[in-house]
Amino acid sequence: MASVPVTVGDHLPAARPPDRPWSVPLLVTPEAEAWLLGWPAGLVAPAHGHGPAAVTVTVVAGLLSEE
Repeated sequence: MASVPVTVGDHLPAARPPDRPWSVPLLVTPEAEAWLLGWPAGLVAPAHGHGPAAVTVTVVAGLLSEE
């Protein structure tokens, strides 16, 4: 797959909710999707699956912990 230059600021929602997650699709093709996700500090999400999809997470700022 070819790389696509992305300027993150161009994709951020204008008003990000301070109390819940938000997401913005960066790339959607028949083969793959890339999403930018934001999570408020301290938010806990139960363990869950994404069907047959493979998921990779990269933390850009802050910390991620799994329980």
